[in-house]
Parts: sequence; C-alpha cells; structure tokens
Amino acid sequence: MERFATRYPHISATVLEPLVSIHDYMNMVTTKGIAGVEWTWQQKTWEQFYDSMNIQRCEEPIRFHFISAVAVLYYLRNWQEAIMNMFDLLEPGGVLFITLNSGDCGFANIWTKFPMLADDASNLVHINQVTKFLGKKGIGYDVIEGISYMDISSCFKEGIDTKGDMLLDFLAHIKNFRKTAPPTLLDGFLDFLKGPECCKIDDDGRFMLNEGWGAIVVQKK
Repeated sequence: MERFATRYPHISATVLEPLVSIHDYMNMVTTKGIAGVEWTWQQKTWEQFYDSMNIQRCEEPIRFHFISAVAVLYYLRNWQEAIMNMFDLLEPGGVLFITLNSGDCGFANIWTKFPMLADDASNLVHINQVTKFLGKKGIGYDVIEGISYMDISSCFKEGIDTKGDMLLDFLAHIKNFRKTAPPTLLDGFLDFLKGPECCKIDDDGRFMLNEGWGAIVVQKK
C-alpha cells in the first residue's frame, strides 16, 4: 500500500468484511498510519454492500479503480452475479483482481469428492470455472497461476496433536470432525486426503497438501 501511496498521493480505500475481525485490520492500519489514504470500513457482506451502492447510485455514480476479491467467491450466494456486479462498479480502465484455488488442487478435489461437506454450492468454485464464465460473457482476462504446498501430516496423528484436529476441521469445514463424523466418512476422508489427488509425500515423509491457486486479472475496457 505504501508503494501505491507514493505513486498516487490521494487514495480512497474501502474495506469490506462481515466479521468482527475487521476491527483488527482497522487497528493495524491506524497504528501504522499510511499517509494519503482515506479509509472507509464496511462491516457488511458483499451482497449488503452492493445493495447499498445501488441506493447511493440513484443520486450519484459510484465507481472504483481497483476491486480486490481475494478468496472471496467461496462465501457468496451467487458468485457469477457477484463478478458481474463487481465489474459493473469498475471505472473504465479499472481492474478486478480475483484469487481462487486451481481446479486440480487438493481443496478442489476434496469438494468434488465430498460435496456434502461444503457449506454451500459456492464453496465448490475454482479458477477454471471462473475463467470459463468470463469467456462466455466475452470479458477478457489474464491468469497468473501458482503452486504451493502445506504440511498436513498432523491431521493423521489421532489423539496426539490438537493442532492436527483443528487443521482437519478446517479442511472438512466441520467443527470436531474427527469426533462427530461417521466412521466410514472419517476413514474415507482421511484416506482420500492422503492420496495423490490431494497430497504428495516429500523426502521427509510428510504429507504435503497441494494448494495450487490462480489469480485472475480483469481490466474493464
């Protein structure tokens, strides 16, 4: 942000976060104090924010030069509609930046194999689906892909590592998954998690989850 502030001395930044954790970000920004940036804090969902923008736009047009949706689409009721709404809010020449899991990463394969664990169908979205959607809409884009791995070996140490249970809860999206899941579901989930669809085993014998990701850059013409 400081590099942007050097190039653009007057920046208006709107931060959108529905959880109370937005206050932690507010405190960090206030403490650091970035010169030239005017902050607006909105503790709202994307849908609530967009509805409020529609009301305001009846009085005056509101546009943004840059919209960042980093790991956001998983949590929206309708990601296709949200993308078009974000695109609509861009100034001509503005940029929409989206990050998601790649279509063949461990996370995507988990949701394909165990769709019943997803909170909502939107949780299943990945980078390939979004680029296909943009193509159908005739919207140009660039894609940046990255590869990363996370050590999830602790997930397979039952009764030994509390952090491993917490990590397993995160991967399954279910609290106390090891204790509450039916044995057949738990065993099937752990076996699949160990397999090549999700992990590779490194030289130290650790199970490394494929966290492949992609970033989509859309510029409004």
